[in-house]
Amino acid sequence: MHDHQPPTDERELEGLIHRELRRLPELEAPGTLIPRVMATIAARAQLPWWRRAWLTWPSAMQVLSVLLLLAAVGVAASWGLRTWEFCTGHPLLQKTLQSLASFSFLWQVPLVLLNALGVVVRSHSQQLMIYGGGLLAVMYLSCVGLGTACYRVVFNKR
Repeated sequence: MHDHQPPTDERELEGLIHRELRRLPELEAPGTLIPRVMATIAARAQLPWWRRAWLTWPSAMQVLSVLLLLAAVGVAASWGLRTWEFCTGHPLLQKTLQSLASFSFLWQVPLVLLNALGVVVRSHSQQLMIYGGGLLAVMYLSCVGLGTACYRVVFNKR
């Protein structure tokens, strides 16, 4: 170890680490590493396409596999619903849709608000809309400017 003070600046720390790493001896890879790696690469290249990573499959096979997966999920869901209905005598799909109807306010409220906004826009004069658009533009630019200033202060960029 050295008897000097720990670095206080990032550049000093970087320089210290650089010097210490340069003092370390070079490490050599074992002589068998390159042949083993090359043999593994050659063995993987010899695998049939369906045993390789999915992203390396032919495009047609990727599309077909996605379609088969979606079909399997659909069949499993249908089978699960029919089994549930058979075992319990309750139509699960109808009950699920009925329970979702109680949450219809989640999409009805935004639609009502958008319609109200449309009525307000149509009922006011063009001049008010121009002033409102200008105000929105000034607010947007203010947010961009303030965000840029905060970014520069935090990351000390000039």
